[in-house]
Amino acid sequence: MMQSRNNFDLLRLLFAGVVCVVHAQQLSGMSELTFVTWALSSTVAVKAFFVVSGYLIFMSYDRSSSIWSYAPKTRATHLSSLFHSSRSVRAWVGSG
Repeated sequence: MMQSRNNFDLLRLLFAGVVCVVHAQQLSGMSELTFVTWALSSTVAVKAFFVVSGYLIFMSYDRSSSIWSYAPKTRATHLSSLFHSSRSVRAWVGSG
């Protein structure tokens, strides 16, 4: 099956990156990075991330022939993401 190419993953990566950069500035308190909070908004980035993600989820459902063909694909994707993120958190917390 041929995968369609789009730039939504890049947009989601950019929005997540904005949140990381703004949080890094706020948590570090570095005055050299004050321009970051002036130029970027983590609130807008989070909302935009979820809008793009919701659109992708809807389009995935729309391409499915029924809820019964959509559910197993979605469940597999979510379980895989949950597994990898929990491993990352466990490794990070365990190293502290």
